[in-house]
Amino acid sequence: MTSEKLSEAEISYGDKSLLHKIGFIWMATAVICVPIWWNTTSVERKPISYDKISKLYDQTAHIAEHESLMTLADNYDILLSLVLPDVKADWNIETHVNILEDWCDRMRPFANFSVITQIIYHPGKLHPTKYFYQRTTWSKPVLSTVINNLEGRLQSNQNPNSKLVQAVVFVTERDVTFQDMKKSAILPDWGIFQFLSLNGQNIDGKVLNTENILKNIVTELEIIFGSVTEESKGLMIEKFVKSSGKALNSLSKLVSQVKNMVINTRVSENIEEAASCGLRALESERELDERLKLARKSFRMSEGAFFDPSLLELLYFPEDQKFAIYIPFFLPLALPILSRFKRAVLYFKNQSAASKVKSD
Repeated sequence: MTSEKLSEAEISYGDKSLLHKIGFIWMATAVICVPIWWNTTSVERKPISYDKISKLYDQTAHIAEHESLMTLADNYDILLSLVLPDVKADWNIETHVNILEDWCDRMRPFANFSVITQIIYHPGKLHPTKYFYQRTTWSKPVLSTVINNLEGRLQSNQNPNSKLVQAVVFVTERDVTFQDMKKSAILPDWGIFQFLSLNGQNIDGKVLNTENILKNIVTELEIIFGSVTEESKGLMIEKFVKSSGKALNSLSKLVSQVKNMVINTRVSENIEEAASCGLRALESERELDERLKLARKSFRMSEGAFFDPSLLELLYFPEDQKFAIYIPFFLPLALPILSRFKRAVLYFKNQSAASKVKSD
C-alpha cells in the first residue's frame, strides 16, 4: 500500500483527524448542555427563618387547644339562604340586612365577614319518606339527610381565602322543632339551620319580614363566634399565634425533608412576616389591640405561605428516585462521548509527538 492511498480504517470510517475533531465537538456540546440542563431543572429556593419559626413554635407549645364551633379563619362568607319548599314568596332582606351587617362590623377585630343571600324555591325531594313534610319533630339523622340533599342548591365556597358559613332558614307550614324542642340548630364547622314555621299562614306571593329572622341568626352567630371583649381578645391572640406556629413548623419540616421544594420570594417573605408578627404578638408589654392585629396578621401570612399554589406546581421526588430515572438515560450517552474524547486526546497527543520527532 502506497503512502498516497488511504488506510483501510480511513476507507471504512473516514478521515481519523476529522472523526476525532467530531469527538471534541460532542464533548464540548455535553460540557455546555449539562450546566444548562442542571440550571433549567433546578428550583427556586429562597431562605426561610428556621430560628424564628422554632422560637415561635416553642413559645406557643404551652398554649392549650381551644375548642371552637367554627374553623379559625381571617375571612368568613355568611351565606343566608331562605328555603321555600311549596310556596313562592319573597323577603325584605334589603330592609333589615343592617342587623347582620352591624354584627359583622362589631366582629371586625377578629375577622372580616361578608354576607350573601339567596332564595331557594322548590328544592325537590329532601327526604325519602313519604310523609316528610307532615313531621313536627326532626331528629339529627333527618336533618343530616335534608342538608345532604340541599347541598347541591347551596353555593359552594368559591373563595379559597375565606371560610363559608351556612345560615339556612327553612320555611314549614306546620310548627316544626328539633328533638330538643328548639327551632334552630348549630352544626359545628358548617353553620346554622333554622325553622320558620308559618302555622297555617298563607304567604304565597307575599313578602316575608326578615327582622326577627336576622335577629335569631345573629344570636346563633354570637354563640358560634362569641363577642368582642377584653377576655375574648386575649383568647383570639392565643388561637391565632398557636395556629400560626403550628402551620409554620409543619411547613419548615416539609421544606427540610423535600430538598427541591420551590420557595419563591412571596412564600419566603410571608414566612418571615408570619414568624416576626407572631413573636411580637406574644410580647405582653404591647397594647392588647396591637397584639391582636399582629397575631391575626401572623395567622394570615402563615396560611398564605402554607397554602401557596407555588408549593404544589411541581411533583417532588426523593433524590434516589431522580438518579434512578436519569442514570439509565444519560449513562448510555455519556460513555461513548467520554470514550471518544479520550481516544481523540490520545490521537492528537500522539500526532503532536510524531510531528516533533519528524522536525527533530
